[in-house]
Amino acid sequence: MDPISGLAALYEILKRRATDRSHSTNRAAGSARNEARGAVRPSFDELQQQIRLKLSGLPREQLASAATKRWVIAALLSWELHEGAQNEPKFAALVQRVQQSIDGDARLKARFERVMEQLSS
Repeated sequence: MDPISGLAALYEILKRRATDRSHSTNRAAGSARNEARGAVRPSFDELQQQIRLKLSGLPREQLASAATKRWVIAALLSWELHEGAQNEPKFAALVQRVQQSIDGDARLKARFERVMEQLSS
């Protein structure tokens, strides 16, 4: 699996899971995103590079930690919603619910962890 396509697929999964679980957060984020349209959002390739830098060289057990998974999920969701989303009260709960949802699906959890391993090397 190519890391770029893997991250893109993971991003689509996270986006669907987040949309399914938090309509109110998305509405609030949408209005905040409209306010911040003047700000330049990094490209998906730049986001991938930031994630690679953060994950590079981490030991395998740290890659599989809940904190590292939440960081990756938060990075992807804040990129989708807007940079300031991480400061919104419901954002941390959304990230945690998405992470728990992924961990609750063995196949999806394995896929998520494979993508993180690819990005770390």
